[in-house]
Amino acid sequence: MKVKLCILTAVLLLGAAPAFADTYSIEAFQFSLPQLADWVGENPVGDRADTIAQIGNEQTWYCFDITEIPDSQQIISATFTVRMRDYADDATTQRTLWYDPNDDWAFSSFPHDPDDEVVKEVTELVSVINFDHDGWTWITTDVDINRHDWSKDLLDNYATLMLTGPLNGYYSFGDAGFDGAVLELETRSAAADKDDNTTKVLNLGPEEIIQAKGADIQVPGYSVPSFVDWNNDNLQDLVIGQGSGFGDAKVRVYLNLGTESEPAFADYFYAQSEGSDLTCPASGCMGSFPRVVYWDADMRKDLLVGQADGTVKIFLNNGTDSKPVFDAGQAVKVGLDDENLDVGSRATPTLIDWDNDSKADLVVGAFDGQIHIYLNCGCSGGIPPTFDFSTSSGSSAPEDGWDLVVPSNRSSPVILDLDGDGKKDLLTGNTEGQLLFYKNVGTDDKPGFSGYSLVESNGAAINLTGMPRSRPFVCYWTGNGNFGPIDNYPDVLIGSGDGKVRLYRGNPETKTKTKIKTTTKTGDLDGNGIINLADLALLITYWPQSDCGLCDGADLTGDGNVDKDDLYSFIDVFLSTLEQQQQK
Repeated sequence: MKVKLCILTAVLLLGAAPAFADTYSIEAFQFSLPQLADWVGENPVGDRADTIAQIGNEQTWYCFDITEIPDSQQIISATFTVRMRDYADDATTQRTLWYDPNDDWAFSSFPHDPDDEVVKEVTELVSVINFDHDGWTWITTDVDINRHDWSKDLLDNYATLMLTGPLNGYYSFGDAGFDGAVLELETRSAAADKDDNTTKVLNLGPEEIIQAKGADIQVPGYSVPSFVDWNNDNLQDLVIGQGSGFGDAKVRVYLNLGTESEPAFADYFYAQSEGSDLTCPASGCMGSFPRVVYWDADMRKDLLVGQADGTVKIFLNNGTDSKPVFDAGQAVKVGLDDENLDVGSRATPTLIDWDNDSKADLVVGAFDGQIHIYLNCGCSGGIPPTFDFSTSSGSSAPEDGWDLVVPSNRSSPVILDLDGDGKKDLLTGNTEGQLLFYKNVGTDDKPGFSGYSLVESNGAAINLTGMPRSRPFVCYWTGNGNFGPIDNYPDVLIGSGDGKVRLYRGNPETKTKTKIKTTTKTGDLDGNGIINLADLALLITYWPQSDCGLCDGADLTGDGNVDKDDLYSFIDVFLSTLEQQQQK
């Protein structure tokens, strides 16, 4: 037993290597010189507005070549350092740093023609710089990496930043000084060591488009589906959020007129609030993000709705559980100061007991790609939920010691145990229309994550085209006739930018395992006729691996994997060999 404990300790100490970060310091290879506008016509410039459309013509673009950074990396922090000279009299000069997400230099030509003053409104503010020095000075500022998708920069090999200003302070005549800039990026591997970047945890079949009255359901704007029993008839119904910056943000309900085994839908109606259609403010790629919940203690289903502006509303049911009718709704509050919950933009909420304390917590995805966590402090007994956080953005789900950020942003989380290990996992959509699975490597009451895998449909990774913004919902689409799932393979609904609702049915795992020869199950991995610590070292080399084929005999149990079962099997063989040697 003592030998077994020592071996296990050695294996644990030789566990997975930590994900180390890399840092790249990159000098601007091209920058444009500013042209001052101290006077516009006969009027002084005065203070500048902080919108890109009103910046004026004092702007300096810095272009950075980031080809040395592999596109498989994920940028986790960024700082910008610029050498410049003050030209404001006796005042702090507040400058703004903008980012060009399209890498088109924001000019109609490149290298930049100083007479070309094209400013594109796609630029995004990533930092504000307060400058109060005299003479030439290097100024460093942190860049908000969550304001845009850096993965596109890595693919295009360039990043472009623009420095403008001042936004306040007083002008003096003379040239503003700018003399070079450095962009420092810290990265780590996004998913390079996550097997083949796909997973069979959800073994999904081919894509299907949900129909009503024989035609594809297609809501105005972006669709956000869920599958719940709306009218208490023991049949699951479709509840779909709709809308965008060009369409009304409402909630459609399609009642299931079919059966458990064959859902069917006809006409829809809109969820009602205060005598009219429940409506939310829409913007950009989002209308309403509805989830049916039981918020308070009256046992009537309520409606939790994420909004485009990053806030979340709860609409309480004034009707009955089988015929919901909602009040005007109120913003979900957090913190001691009773602030509106606010994740910035594109709030995608789900209600779940995150920390296993028997109180419902709130997990919210957002444009920034993070998973915002709001724990129910139970200050009012836990029902309705009370969220005691010092900031309106909550805490963040962890990934390898950092805040988890979903690639390409616009996270849309579903929280449940998907791999059957008794721990809640994370499934999420993103901007690119993919479906990402994050395995919980922490505990069920304190989830933690370490990279993702892309979920497949019919053998290929789900990757919707166009402007998808995948927003998933996990359900059991068909029942067994007794108001239960027809099987234990979860199905997935996905809403997206074309307004349609896609269904991917879960299938049994069909992946075949490669069996090894019985002669390799002896534990003699190096084939020298002796079972010793050298064989253990070879086993550790292959442990843990999934679907590894032969693995040079390390798969002692013959199930196609090298895992703890093979470790235990080796230890038993090793101890038996020691006993036999002692008896001799």
